[in-house]
Amino acid sequence: MSDTNTTNMVAATSQAAREALLTSVTQQKTGAYTNAYSDLRGSSDAIRALYYYGLRDKDLQKSQASELVSITATTNQLLSDKQLAERQNEINQWTASNKLDTLFVYQILLMMLCGTIILFYLMKRGLLSTTVFFIMVGVLALVFVFVIIRRVQYTNTLRDKRYWNKRSFEKQNPAPPISLCSS
Repeated sequence: MSDTNTTNMVAATSQAAREALLTSVTQQKTGAYTNAYSDLRGSSDAIRALYYYGLRDKDLQKSQASELVSITATTNQLLSDKQLAERQNEINQWTASNKLDTLFVYQILLMMLCGTIILFYLMKRGLLSTTVFFIMVGVLALVFVFVIIRRVQYTNTLRDKRYWNKRSFEKQNPAPPISLCSS
């Protein structure tokens, strides 16, 4: 009987040790799986967050690129508008100055006609002879024609074609090199 008891006892102890070992191994595996699952879930959440931030970053880059294109187009348009406005201002100044020059010629003509009327009145009153009248009217007409020719010549040859108030000068020969100058 003692042999049976001992065998039963060894079997019970061995069964208890197996169960304890099985429980311990199961707990270790469960703990390892839990830790691995927790680490995997944390990594998955981190990857998901990185993916989300990557998508937001791409959206932001697209938005910035779109804004950059828009700002560049607006800047180019503003520069073009500025150049057009500057050129239109130059054209307006040229036109206004040309009209003032025409007005100057008309004023000269008016003064010549007033002078001619006064001379004609003096001739009719007998204070001037007809010869002196025609000589003086001829001189006034020559002065008027000279003024018109001079204005036209100046505008066509010497006046700057872009800016009314600037004069174009003829090209001069370049200065001699310094080595040719005597010391």
